Amino acid sequence: MKKFITLFIICSSLSAYSKTIWVCDAEVNYSWTNNGWVNGWKSIYEYDNKGDIKEKITYNWINNEWEKTYKSIYEYDIDGNDVQSVSYNKSGNDWIKNAKTIHTYDSNGNQTQEIIYNWRDNCWVESLKYIYEYDNNKMTRRICYSWNNGWNKYMENKYETEYDNNGNLTQLITYKNNNGWEKSTKTTYEYKIITIEDVHNNTEPITDVTEKATTGINIYLQNGIVVVENANAKILVYDAMGRLVYRNNEKLARTELQINGTGVYIVKVGNVAKRVMVN
Repeated sequence: MKKFITLFIICSSLSAYSKTIWVCDAEVNYSWTNNGWVNGWKSIYEYDNKGDIKEKITYNWINNEWEKTYKSIYEYDIDGNDVQSVSYNKSGNDWIKNAKTIHTYDSNGNQTQEIIYNWRDNCWVESLKYIYEYDNNKMTRRICYSWNNGWNKYMENKYETEYDNNGNLTQLITYKNNNGWEKSTKTTYEYKIITIEDVHNNTEPITDVTEKATTGINIYLQNGIVVVENANAKILVYDAMGRLVYRNNEKLARTELQINGTGVYIVKVGNVAKRVMVN
């Protein structure tokens, strides 16, 4: 699944700062009935010190209460994309291996495909595949396939989405095609702010960042231009309010960034983050 995370930076001074991010705290799913929306399931998230989802616990609405039924563990690539998740079913006090999902992303970080494998006879077996389509980086359609000696299309969904002022997805309504599009499910998302570790814990004045990281990535200012050398992942630049103001997916020996504004910016390349002051 794709992570819905928006950075929110608080700069108390030029010599030290704390960094916090918006993360999804709870995800609640409802089903549409003739009487309106009714409870279906909810998920609670746990995060690591980089702000990535480490674990998700899912509850089903059973006998008018939430019952723990499902758990997922996540792995990430250098760009912070969730590339693999393994799920487990609750059986008594034990968690039993259930499914594995492999995710693929485009250059904008949008998930374009996921393939689901089921755990059978002590091995992973292909089961489902989903293809996602986007308009202006907002998901609009999902095409579903099942495995039977090859991939066979069996369902298609359309989506309506709502976002808050921080760019976080707050509501997703799914439509199914049953001789015409009709409402199927609604998912709402709640967010909270958590503090994550600064990669380099840099507490020096930041009018010019010139120290070369141990990774070989060099980020500094030159005549008002932000220079990134030896980028090994996509380059992301956030302003002091956590808004993404620049993205470059090319991995070049040298990249020059013209920032249209002044103030403190966070330049992030993979797991390396540096602060710069643009005057």
